[in-house]
Amino acid sequence: MSRIRKILILLAVLFVATPLMAADLAFHGDMNHRFMLYSNHQDWFKGLRPEALHHGNVEDTYADIKYRLWTEASTNDNKVKGVYAIEMGGLRFGASDSVGKGKGGSYSGDGVNIETRWAYIDFQIPGIPNTSKITVGLQPFKLNSRLWNQTILGVKYTEKIGWLQYQLSWLRPHDVANWNNEQLNTDDIDFFSAKYDFNFFQDAFKVSFFGLYGFNDDAGEINPGIIQSSKYQVKKFSKDTGLRLWCVGHDGSISSPLALPVLGNVKLSLNWDTIFQLGKIKNARFYDDIINPDISTITEGDKTFHSQGEFDIYAFSSYLKAGLEIGQAKLTYTGWYTSGDRDPTDDKLNGYMAIDMDAEDSIVLFEGNYADDNIFTNVHYLMDKGFIMNKVAVDYQLTDILKVGVAGLYMRTAKTMKYQDPNLKESFYSVNEIGYEADTYAKLKLYSNLEFAINGGYLFSGNAMDVFEEAAIRNGVSDEDIYLITSRVRYKF
Repeated sequence: MSRIRKILILLAVLFVATPLMAADLAFHGDMNHRFMLYSNHQDWFKGLRPEALHHGNVEDTYADIKYRLWTEASTNDNKVKGVYAIEMGGLRFGASDSVGKGKGGSYSGDGVNIETRWAYIDFQIPGIPNTSKITVGLQPFKLNSRLWNQTILGVKYTEKIGWLQYQLSWLRPHDVANWNNEQLNTDDIDFFSAKYDFNFFQDAFKVSFFGLYGFNDDAGEINPGIIQSSKYQVKKFSKDTGLRLWCVGHDGSISSPLALPVLGNVKLSLNWDTIFQLGKIKNARFYDDIINPDISTITEGDKTFHSQGEFDIYAFSSYLKAGLEIGQAKLTYTGWYTSGDRDPTDDKLNGYMAIDMDAEDSIVLFEGNYADDNIFTNVHYLMDKGFIMNKVAVDYQLTDILKVGVAGLYMRTAKTMKYQDPNLKESFYSVNEIGYEADTYAKLKLYSNLEFAINGGYLFSGNAMDVFEEAAIRNGVSDEDIYLITSRVRYKF
């Protein structure tokens, strides 16, 4: 066969195959550069632990970058989509090691720190006229923003029929291979969820009902799993715990323009949710690694377990956010109650437990600061003691490119924390007030997709913050306020 004939045949094959292989490609990015300009308590951001606050300032500055880049490939009239995303997460200026998350920020800038963020396909089921999709792989998953709103491996089915949309999901965050058909001391963790969304009046009124069941089959039969108060979140529980968790909830929103005689045209918005948790954890030990109660405990090695055996779960959380927009100004109230546990020695867990989420309402406590790899906790409560939040914020759009805001917060734990006087062993303190926090921020659009933002928070500490202070200054009242300033330059496309 002549060379020309071979080339013609190859071109013909490519010409025929090209329509089958062609895909619409889109490339997106979120390139975030974060700075902590000043903090008087860098020790606070090491997370929940004993003696997190030392006497006097513990100062530091901080800078890092976090990049997320992803590609979407769509075919068959957008009925099939594949997404792959990478993340260079929290690459800290000056972090000298070359391998590992956040490393490679020193001289020469070399580092092996790329991770997969998303990897999934999403496709329309053939032959069904309405939206009916299956998503498979490592994907963003949201059941409720205060229960589970993160990336996870699983399979999700979504269908939309008029004003109703529902999703069914199977998720597996932990897997253990069973090689010998014998009971091991740990096993797979699976979650099944369902959510039904009802949208009315062109999304002006939305209401949802959802349920979740998570279990860990036959776990903890050999060695009991450990639950720590400083890691009171389902994803941080020991994988040996025999988990049976039911979560049922309801959330909704209202967005409505109003005409008031004095204020003129305003916009009212409401968001709310309520979540109940029931279930059981088998063969586990509860380890309070923050507070020392005045009651009998079980000591093993260097750990003090406050209860062990089988635990019943009874917990709940309720949330409300109300906003009023008047011209360029917006007034917002945010409040929630998250249940806490009164007695760490009984066989009940009454503290609400998030699965995987990010809380942002406080700049000092949560991920409200822009350098959000430096945080105390990423859940909306403290330990197993729950939380009560009251927050009022005012935002104002000064110009098309500049937005400013201030907020005032009052926070406390839902249940009292009781701990021992380090100097007088027979004396105990009972505290629950986290304190008052004042926040402020400004966001400036340098270009349509490039933003500079700065914010700051100051916590006037209440008596409950004494729990986290070093023993030398534990005296039943707070001794250390906390404040910080953070900023970012963020490019999104």
